[in-house]
Amino acid sequence: MTRSLSSQSLFKAGFVKLDADAVRVINSNDRISQRLESLREMPSYPDEIMEEEEAYMDEAENDETAAAEPDVQSDAQLIESSLNENATKLIEQANSRAEQIIAEANAQAQQIIADAQAQSQADAGRALEQAQQQGYTQGYSEGNQKAVQETQAKMAELSEKEAAMEREYQEKLDNVEPYLVDKLTDIYDHIFAVDLSEYRNVIFHLISNTLHALENTDTYLIHVSEQDYQFVSMQKTQIAEDGGVKPSMLEFVEDRTLGKNECLIETPDGIYDCSLSVQLSELKRKLLLLSYSGAKEQ
Repeated sequence: MTRSLSSQSLFKAGFVKLDADAVRVINSNDRISQRLESLREMPSYPDEIMEEEEAYMDEAENDETAAAEPDVQSDAQLIESSLNENATKLIEQANSRAEQIIAEANAQAQQIIADAQAQSQADAGRALEQAQQQGYTQGYSEGNQKAVQETQAKMAELSEKEAAMEREYQEKLDNVEPYLVDKLTDIYDHIFAVDLSEYRNVIFHLISNTLHALENTDTYLIHVSEQDYQFVSMQKTQIAEDGGVKPSMLEFVEDRTLGKNECLIETPDGIYDCSLSVQLSELKRKLLLLSYSGAKEQ
C-alpha cells in the first residue's frame, strides 16, 4: 500500500511573515537531509523523485558555499522560498506518482478478480459437465437394455403395419385398373354412339386417319353407308389432302350393308375396316392390354 505525502505540516512562503529582529540562519542542508531520510523510509517511494531531491541538495550546498553576503535575512528568505517551492513540486510529483501506482494496482486487482471469476466459472462448468456425464453414463447403462427392447418391439410393429398396408394397396391397385378400363370404355361407347353419331365429319376423320396410316398404293376404293355417301363425296379433295394422297386415287362407293359412321377401305393389299365401332373396339383392346401388362410387371 503506497502512502501519499501530506502537505498539511508544511508552511508555504506566501503564508509566513518573518520578523527581522528574530531572524536566524537556517541550515538548509540539514533540513533537506532530514527530509530525504524520511522520504527514503516511505515504501514504494519513486526513485526518480529521490534522485531529483539529492540533486537539489547538492545544488543548495553549492549555492550556500558560494554566497558570502552579510545579508543573513535575505539569504534565509531565499533558501526558505526555494525549499518550499521545491518541496511543493516534489509533493505534487509524489502525489501524481502515488495516484498512478494506485491506479495500476487497482487495474491489476480488477484483472486478477476477472481472471479468478473466469477460472471459477470454467471450473464450475467442467464440474457440471462431469456430473452430467457421470449421471448420463449411469442412466444409460441402466436404461439401455430396456430402450433397445422397446425400440425393437416398435420396429417389428411398424414393419408388420407396413406390410399390411402394402398388401392392401396392391389389392386396390389390381382392382382399380380393370374398373377404370370398364368405365373408360363405357364413356367412349356413350360418346361415340350418342354424342358423336350426330356429327357428319366423324366419318371424314375416320377415313383421313386410316388413309394416313396405310401404305401408299395407286387406288383406294372406299365403301361408306348411304347416309354418309353424299357428304364424303363432296369432301373428296379435303380427305385426300389430310390422308396424304391424291384425289384421283380415291373412289367412293355407296354400300347399303353399312350403317352410319361405318367405312371399309379396299386396297390391293387388303380391306381395312375404319368404322367407328371398330375404332372403339380397338381402343378397348389397347386399354385392356395396357392394364394386363401393368399387372404382370408388378
